Amino acid sequence: MKLSLFHNALNITTSYFITVVADATVNLNEINKQGQAVSVAVPAGQLTVRGWEMDGTYALNNNLDLLFGAGNLTSKTATGLAVRGVSLGTNWRILAKYNFTNSIVRGAFVGAGVIRQGNRAADAADDATMPAYT
Repeated sequence: MKLSLFHNALNITTSYFITVVADATVNLNEINKQGQAVSVAVPAGQLTVRGWEMDGTYALNNNLDLLFGAGNLTSKTATGLAVRGVSLGTNWRILAKYNFTNSIVRGAFVGAGVIRQGNRAADAADDATMPAYT
């Protein structure tokens, strides 16, 4: 769903989804006969991603833009493995960008923001969890 307000200065997009991959694989590291780590694709069964996300932008004026978003995801294989790199649980972000439109630095910009990610699997085998961070 998309919503635009204030002559398109504020734009918000929301999504709810359930994605199912029937025959997912995960890459696990194994040591070969030469003692080298190699990546091997291993069947993980059905992979299900459930969640919602909302993102938006707000152009306050010609110089200042705000970008924001939030979401909540669950991503697991049939064997119960969390998917590597996918933030689980609640996540959010807010960013600001200032565009210089006058003076010698016209065309340059500066930005700053804060991002909050949830826990996520540290590796494909889901042996360890990377903690949430802001």
